[in-house]
Amino acid sequence: MLLAPGRRITLEWAWVKYNAELRQSKSLTPGDELLSHRAYLLNASLLLGIAFTLLVTIGNILGGRTPILVDCIDSGISLACILLLYWLRRRHYLRSALCFMGLILGGTVGSIVRLGSARTPTSAVFLLLVLLSGILFDRRGLVVTTILSSLALLALVAAERAGLLPQAVLTVTINQWVTYTAIFMIGDALTHMAFFSARQALSRADHEIAERRRGEQALLSTTSELQAALASMSDAVFISDARGNFTTLNEAFATFHRFRDRDEYFRTLAEYPAILDVFFPGCEKAPLESWAVSRALRGETAVGAEYSLLGRTRARHG
Repeated sequence: MLLAPGRRITLEWAWVKYNAELRQSKSLTPGDELLSHRAYLLNASLLLGIAFTLLVTIGNILGGRTPILVDCIDSGISLACILLLYWLRRRHYLRSALCFMGLILGGTVGSIVRLGSARTPTSAVFLLLVLLSGILFDRRGLVVTTILSSLALLALVAAERAGLLPQAVLTVTINQWVTYTAIFMIGDALTHMAFFSARQALSRADHEIAERRRGEQALLSTTSELQAALASMSDAVFISDARGNFTTLNEAFATFHRFRDRDEYFRTLAEYPAILDVFFPGCEKAPLESWAVSRALRGETAVGAEYSLLGRTRARHG
């Protein structure tokens, strides 16, 4: 019996540099393949977050009616994204992802509070938060961020109705156009990332299925060749696995042991003492653990070993 050697699994931990190249590094567990993919998505999302806050800041400057504190919040978010990029490259994925989600949620709430109304374009960022969380954390991320975003908006609406927010400035300026355009761009980028990830997963699945089919075809071809070789032999030949289970045999084996055909043979070595006695030279009966098969399964080798086989009706020698 041949045992395939253990495969050394090498997985990729993907990071995106500013030119969006993937770099490879060694992983130790199979779960890191998924983590690598999410790290790539998070890194790209952090870069998008920096671009988004810069565009919004430019819009605020051009509009001229945005409170300075909102610009400070946007700048702080950009700097925090840079710090999270550093953490991510040091393989602190979970910390970076959770902090990024909290940063978006807190920054959005803070900006809305300072603007004085939940009717501003900033509220649309909650939608991006839910979408991004679903990409990074799957269904649980979607559920959690949907609940948190809904509760945050409910609290903001209640605070606005109660007069707890500053006086809202709802004058329409170029800032609204820039903010909505930036939201559209980020939403488009996140959607593209999600579809690209799905295409990659399908491509990997197709490749694995093709490899498996090729392996099955090769195994079938090898099995057919083995069966043809066994059928051409006049000696009784069988193949056993490491536990003593008989997996393959030829017609000569079935005939030698008086089985009616190849399908009615005993499947395990432990069954053969019921129909067969084995003797050492000198007519000393050999216990089952001293049979040739048992010795071979223990890794022993022998040259010129001789046994006498005695069936229940007549003796045979081999």
